[in-house]
Amino acid sequence: MPDHIPIKMHLILITRVNTGNPVLVGVTKKIHGQVEALRELGNTSDLMYIQGSDVVVEAVDGRRTISRLRHAWSRFLFYHFGLFRFLRSGRPYDGLLIRHFRMDPLFLFQLWRFKTFSHPGCKIVLEVPTYPYDREGHDQTWLDRIESDVDHWTLTWLANIVFSRVLTYSRYDRIWGVSTIQTDNGISVTGIAPPPPRALDRVFRMIAITSVEPWQGLDRIIRGMARAPQGIPGGLSIELHIVGNGAALKDLQELVSELDLGQSVIFHGPSSGLALDDLLTKAHVGVGSLGRHRTGNEGGQTTTLKAREYALRGLPFFQSMVDHDFGTDYRYCLRVPSHEDAIDLSDVVKWYLDLARDTPDFATWMYHDAVKRLSWTRKLKPVHDFLHA
Repeated sequence: MPDHIPIKMHLILITRVNTGNPVLVGVTKKIHGQVEALRELGNTSDLMYIQGSDVVVEAVDGRRTISRLRHAWSRFLFYHFGLFRFLRSGRPYDGLLIRHFRMDPLFLFQLWRFKTFSHPGCKIVLEVPTYPYDREGHDQTWLDRIESDVDHWTLTWLANIVFSRVLTYSRYDRIWGVSTIQTDNGISVTGIAPPPPRALDRVFRMIAITSVEPWQGLDRIIRGMARAPQGIPGGLSIELHIVGNGAALKDLQELVSELDLGQSVIFHGPSSGLALDDLLTKAHVGVGSLGRHRTGNEGGQTTTLKAREYALRGLPFFQSMVDHDFGTDYRYCLRVPSHEDAIDLSDVVKWYLDLARDTPDFATWMYHDAVKRLSWTRKLKPVHDFLHA
């Protein structure tokens, strides 16, 4: 008999992400991958999220709606009172993993009451996907700015008395006075087979699976396409397939029209499942984030889901940001300059052609490397270890 039998912990991941929003399909996939990983690590893990106007809890024994958010007032009441009634009356949770949303003093006070009086010993981990995040807002209303300011001051003054740890994809040791658990974004590898060979005919296809926001820098690659015919190796024509939606979509569509690139830049909108698989299979390179310098996060303060998706699919990719999982020894990620200039696509195509010539089985290598290094099970192991300590 082993000397120590691990105790199965009861955890819940709480998020205000609306999984019914097709724009958030990537984030939704991430959240479900995290819960799946926590279960694979031996925990009983539930998930709370929004679907449409419903607050849904998924547990191992089923899925149920626990509240309906019909208007702003009902949302306020649930997240400041109803949530805590649920936590006190339901499963005795040993740990809470909360994905950051805009917080206020009343919410943190209720969290403090819960962990101090209702569930002493419960560890509360706050996941902050991007830090610092205050420059990511796009065309904020006055109400958005007020909520952002309240969130900033609330966490600055109160986070260290409520949260046990902050889960970050940056390399900060402390955030808001709270010790951090440092990891990187992961990916769910379940059900993804090794990629098939990709043929290169006369068209070089790039794919960007992304939230279409200014800090993604897709305008840089579109401007690069406008001058691409001047020197693309092999006389290849170039296509860009944009998969996603967001605040910068209209601006990009206008730029494509202005540069007369309508035949070369294809906007697919959000996609998933077999449709996305088909686009990935036909693509030759993936487009990572090219504008993180616009938010001050280009130096490794965050990591992206799409880079991991590309790696798992055996798709070389290029980006302008630092990503600790894809260092200088990782041949299949091309670091391009982090500034406002257009992307030089002749360099990108030459880099890809050299890879295909020197390592024709690169897709298979990338896939197996991603399964080994980038799974959510591996990335959340430090969280698991902290909760069990």
